Amino acid sequence: MNHALSTVVITTHRERPTTPLRRAFALEREHHQALVGFYGLLAVAVIQLSVFGGIHLGFVLILLAARVPADLVTHRHDDELLLRASYGISRADAARARFWMVLWCQAPLVLGAAWSILARDYGADGSHWSTFSFSPGPSTPVLRDHLVDIGLWTAAIIWVHALLGGEANRPGRGPAGARAIALFLGVSIIEGIVLAGAWWVLRVLEEGGPSAGDPSTMIATSATAQWITMALALGSAILVLLWRRRRWIRTA
Repeated sequence: MNHALSTVVITTHRERPTTPLRRAFALEREHHQALVGFYGLLAVAVIQLSVFGGIHLGFVLILLAARVPADLVTHRHDDELLLRASYGISRADAARARFWMVLWCQAPLVLGAAWSILARDYGADGSHWSTFSFSPGPSTPVLRDHLVDIGLWTAAIIWVHALLGGEANRPGRGPAGARAIALFLGVSIIEGIVLAGAWWVLRVLEEGGPSAGDPSTMIATSATAQWITMALALGSAILVLLWRRRRWIRTA
């Protein structure tokens, strides 16, 4: 055992948290505190650029958030298994801690991206983040549009975690960052297809009605389709992530 590892183990036994799960999360925090700090500074920089510089880089934070399950594996400690043993941490507790660590790292990125989008001053003829708009003619995006966009890409990030998080729990291997980005883009495309389908169904249901073809009705239809899609995307992503988490813990 090298000197650095001995120091960590001695400190661990002197200031050991009370439960294995807390010890596991403390170990995760110790290993990845520099990465979390970098994410926080990057989020602040993107917000400042968006508010004061008119440079909109929220998509950078979004893509980084999607990569987090893969990036945590890349920054894994070389003596992770030995340190877990010295902490008295089971593989199930390690899987629980890694789940929460992914969310901990994603939080500043997601919040920073959302803040930069909400702080942006969109003018007339502008399009909102995902450009999922079926309203006729140019219009200025409103708060509803931004919230829908934030909900859609947040759901895509959660889906990537659900699909790749199990691999991130296996020592010595893990998903590639490019694969995480590809999954994020794939889920986003599926969300767009669902949105177009919901809008088409609502339009068919309105055909022949007294307000069919009215611009205000078309705008309302577009908004309804967006909210339905966001609810389906977020709801399904959260349910699948929680189900997958239970499976990761059982099979750890």
